[in-house]
Amino acid sequence: MAATTAAVPRRLPVAFGWLTKRGDAATARWTAPARRCPAVRRDTVRMLQAAADPRVLLSAADRLPGFREPALVVWADEDRVMPPEHGRRLVDLLPDARLVEVADNYTLVPLDRPAELACVLREFTHAPAPFATAGSV
Repeated sequence: MAATTAAVPRRLPVAFGWLTKRGDAATARWTAPARRCPAVRRDTVRMLQAAADPRVLLSAADRLPGFREPALVVWADEDRVMPPEHGRRLVDLLPDARLVEVADNYTLVPLDRPAELACVLREFTHAPAPFATAGSV
């Protein structure tokens, strides 16, 4: 019963429920220290708040058009936290970017579709540059 009870909060939208379809075991390991230790929990919250600071995100976005290397943007086609149109907007900001939308997963593509992600990464790292086509898996 304890395993079932512990899994339920991770599936909530405010936890990992909207981030992964299949990654409960991994997310349980990731969150265990924060669940057990108040100091770790406090530091985790502070880090997440700093990472989500709109000023930092907007400043980074302003610099993207200056990035001159090939870029691969891999996005989850069912992502509800960062919808696919955000991936498309990101590709529009990068001068030499390719978008691949991976099917049947949420935000954490490496947990939901690791084999597909590996194929996409392999193709990107072996592709001749430049490329500017959108694809889908």
